[in-house]
Amino acid sequence: MKTLFIPIVGLSHRPPETRALLNTLPIDQPLILDPEPDNPYDPSAIKVSVTNDDHLVHLGYIPASGGKFDTRKCGTKEVLPILQSGANWEATLTFSPTGTPLVKLIVQ
Repeated sequence: MKTLFIPIVGLSHRPPETRALLNTLPIDQPLILDPEPDNPYDPSAIKVSVTNDDHLVHLGYIPASGGKFDTRKCGTKEVLPILQSGANWEATLTFSPTGTPLVKLIVQ
């Protein structure tokens, strides 16, 4: 079993309601990781969402590997193969000690 901790980026581009929701979500809230091959800015983009009151809420993205927001050396190039491999994985919300929202990705 492997556990990866990945920052959620792009929060500053989300509506204020989304950022407020993030502050109310509990640790270990299940997250949805959705590759976006048709994303016009990055075909390797992976969207991070959560279901809230039966609505899908887009929180942000997994950072691009090697980019300035890939602070944990784990970005799209590392995560996308896991999602596409058919491996058993689970993504949940957690936070760094400084309060940065993170995806906790557990791969069996």
